[in-house]
Amino acid sequence: MKRIAFLTAALLLVMSILTSCIIPLNKKFRFKKERVESIEVYDLCQCKNTEGSSFLETESPVYEIPEEALDDFLTDLTEIRFSDALVLLPIPQDPSFWYGTWTLRINYIDGSYQLLSNCGYGQTFDARGEITDTHHFSCDNEEWEALIGKYLPEEAFQHRH
Repeated sequence: MKRIAFLTAALLLVMSILTSCIIPLNKKFRFKKERVESIEVYDLCQCKNTEGSSFLETESPVYEIPEEALDDFLTDLTEIRFSDALVLLPIPQDPSFWYGTWTLRINYIDGSYQLLSNCGYGQTFDARGEITDTHHFSCDNEEWEALIGKYLPEEAFQHRH
């Protein structure tokens, strides 16, 4: 009986190892600058609910990137490498659904917008506010904060440090 239990456990372990796979994914976001109308920065440090886009109902942006800085900001943003992992498991796994403390709302001229943060969750919405896409890419926290700190006025950025 012990031998059958051991063989069963060993077989399950081998099957689990063979069927589990992690595939790293990397992405650099690209933006058509002529389509971007504005970029708003949200500080969600004190926000009680950063799950999904619900923070848009209770939070206001702390800063809007000036129009004359949009091209430079988007260029810098495209240099940040975001990553995710495609995990193939025989059991379901929930990805992140929370936004990070610094979250961007990129507004497009057609009324659609995209939410992007460093914490592994992002959404794209059409002009009616309906979700058209989600992703689970995250980036390095220090690199993200350096980007935000480069464009935010010092008083808006430094109050948290």
